[in-house]
Amino acid sequence: MAPLGWHRIQRKAWKGSNMPGKAVLLQIRSDWDWNQKVFGAPQWNELKSCCWLCAAKPDNWKALSQNMARLDQSLDKAAYLELLRERGKEMNPLFQLPNVSNDTMMPDWMHCVDEGVGAMAAGQVLKEFLPFYPGSNQDERCANLWQHIQELYQEKGWPASRRLKKLTLKDIVKPKKPPELDCKAHEVRHFCPLLECLCKAKCLHEGTPHHKAVYKVAKYCSHMYNSLENDNLQELVKAGRKFISQYMALEEAVCNWDVNETKLWHSKPKFHLFAHILDLASDGNHPKDSWNYRDETMVGTVQSLSFRRGGKFQPGKATEKILLRWMADTPRLNLRQPAQGSQSSRI
Repeated sequence: MAPLGWHRIQRKAWKGSNMPGKAVLLQIRSDWDWNQKVFGAPQWNELKSCCWLCAAKPDNWKALSQNMARLDQSLDKAAYLELLRERGKEMNPLFQLPNVSNDTMMPDWMHCVDEGVGAMAAGQVLKEFLPFYPGSNQDERCANLWQHIQELYQEKGWPASRRLKKLTLKDIVKPKKPPELDCKAHEVRHFCPLLECLCKAKCLHEGTPHHKAVYKVAKYCSHMYNSLENDNLQELVKAGRKFISQYMALEEAVCNWDVNETKLWHSKPKFHLFAHILDLASDGNHPKDSWNYRDETMVGTVQSLSFRRGGKFQPGKATEKILLRWMADTPRLNLRQPAQGSQSSRI
């Protein structure tokens, strides 16, 4: 209560005067679920709308994700507030602030790509790999695939912190679910650049038309991740749009082959949000400037620092220990060193 009481005393002292500080809300970082619960964003399967940035609906979001037509159907603040009223949702008070609108809710790379389309593509490609490895069953083939990945890590000198910890058949595809790589977001981010190398090792780029199409998905997925790490937004946008188009072309081909197939190369509305990330990148907005990794990392850091090994729990002592542990783990600020560039803040 002390900080709150101090805050009230300070506000009372400045009553009637210009406040000494000002702030600007530039962006809101969150996932789709949070935007839905807090800001009234539509769900992925709502008939009236399934996007808070444009007029996409469940029956047309795939078409809008593959071309520039969505730019003509983007929602401004007035249109989004009207959509909230039509859906019976309350307006969040933040929208009363100047220039705070639906486009302030930035689609997040970590949730849309690393935990979304990137994990889906990796799972689908790895599922296609399994028949190329020896073994009497799927588990044995997956073990040989994992051994091949380990060898590739060694060959390329991949840092241990960027490697998958394990890979089992359930990490690629779970029963009755579409294939999707099941691991942490940062592990997907560092694994996807290897997809093209794995495909070439098994000569998928020289195989059947289907295998060549799978190779192209892996190729464009790897290129867009490499472009992200190299801060090459132009190549990121180019590879990302080819990735979306190729993935959805494979989905269409599989559906034409078997209309009852709903798992192989199945796409989700996160592909549409990824298309919006590419639109922002084409305007010069780096995905790393609005992703949630730093926020998630801070939560993990506080969680590890607050780990208790017994004893009586006292809130004051617990917060003091967290602060002391954080100070012990964090290097001191050296004011003599030159300020680091914006790229360091994206790590």
